[in-house]
Amino acid sequence: MNGNAMTIENRAVNKIAILRDYEQYCYQVVYYLIQDEAAAAAATCNALLSIYVNEAFFLVNASPTAGNNEAGCNERGAASLQE
Repeated sequence: MNGNAMTIENRAVNKIAILRDYEQYCYQVVYYLIQDEAAAAAATCNALLSIYVNEAFFLVNASPTAGNNEAGCNERGAASLQE
């Protein structure tokens, strides 16, 4: 693997780690607003994926205290986006 590919991989890993810090809080806010677990999981995944591609978000190197990965972006959450 060349140096450029490793840098891209490291950047992706760092972005994911930052987003994991926000995942639980994001889910809690969304769930509070819509009161539906599947829809909240899907909306959380959608929001985090949108943030992932927004480079401006990552220019600010701050994150909340690390939380658990309870919301979990998974197939169930992503599948409910299709419904």
